[in-house]
Amino acid sequence: MPDVAASDGAPTVLVIEDDSNERKWLSRTLAEAGYGVVSVASGAEAISAARERRFDAMTLDLLLPDMNGWEVLEAVRGTPQNAHISTVVITVVKDGANGRGVQDLLVKPVSPEALLASLRRAGVPPEDGAILVVDDDAPTLHMAALALIELGYRPVCEQRAADALRFIENEQPAAIVVDLIMPEMTGFELIERLRAAPNARDLPIIVWTARDLGEEDVKRLRGSGETVIAKTPGDIGPLLRELRRVTRSGNHAAEVAAIAAGGES
Repeated sequence: MPDVAASDGAPTVLVIEDDSNERKWLSRTLAEAGYGVVSVASGAEAISAARERRFDAMTLDLLLPDMNGWEVLEAVRGTPQNAHISTVVITVVKDGANGRGVQDLLVKPVSPEALLASLRRAGVPPEDGAILVVDDDAPTLHMAALALIELGYRPVCEQRAADALRFIENEQPAAIVVDLIMPEMTGFELIERLRAAPNARDLPIIVWTARDLGEEDVKRLRGSGETVIAKTPGDIGPLLRELRRVTRSGNHAAEVAAIAAGGES
C-alpha cells in the first residue's frame, strides 16, 4: 500500500523507491519542505497510484524489483492525468536518460539540497513563495540572487528598506534576509516595521550582517525571533543552510510566539 503524507494545497510528489530507508528519507525530506507525498515500493504500485490521481512530480528509482524504471515512467505517463508529469530520476548510475523526457537525473547518494533544487528547476517548487533579500550592497545582492536561483528559490532583492516594505504589502515571501547596516533605515527599524506588517509578522527573518553585535543587539533580535548569520566575504553557505531550515520547518509562527512569550524555540 502507498504511504501518504498530506499537505493541503501543496504540490504532490509520487516517490518510487524500493529501498525502505531511502523511501522514508525521500518522503520525510519532501514533506518537511512542504510537499504532499505518496510513496510506493514497486512499479506496479506506482502505476496503480498514477491511475487513481494526478501528481505534480515524481522521483523515480530505475532499479525496481518488478519492473524497469523506464517502463514505469512510460506507464505513468500513459495515464491521462499524468501524461506530462515532471520526473526526477534518482539512480546509482548516471546513464541512459537522454531522450527520455525527464527533467533531471540525480546520482545517489542525494543531498536534501540537491533533491529540492531539482524539483524547483523542474518547475515544481513547494508552496513557499519568494525569498526577500534586503541589502544596500549591490554585489552582495547579486551573489545572493545567483546562489538562490541555483538552489531553485525565487529571489526578490531590494537595496532600499522602503522598497522591501512596498513588496511586503502585496506579497508574502517564504523568508526575509536583512542586513543591519543600510542608509535611510537601519535593519533594526526595518525588522520592527516588518513585524508590524500582516504579511510578515510571522515570517522567518534572518539577519545577515558583518556588523559586530553587542549583547543588547543579540538580545533585541532574538527577542522577536530573528536568526543571526555572520556575513563572511564570498561565503554564502551558512545563510543558505539557515534558509533551507526555516523554509521547511512550517511552524515558524509558533516559534516566534514562544520566543516572544519567553519560551524556547
